[in-house]
Amino acid sequence: MPERPEAALLPVATTTRRGGVIAQIKRTIVRGSLQPGERLTEARLSFELNLRRPTSGRR
Repeated sequence: MPERPEAALLPVATTTRRGGVIAQIKRTIVRGSLQPGERLTEARLSFELNLRRPTSGRR
């Protein structure tokens, strides 16, 4: 296997949904898909990441 330069980032495997969401948001920022100051709403994130929104009537 070829060696990677020290500055190269290695893949990170997330084991939680929260970690995966955070990684996706960071990735879109780095790629320039999210503009500075662009609003991220819960509805948009849940739709684009194919997640269910939490409900407010928990018992």
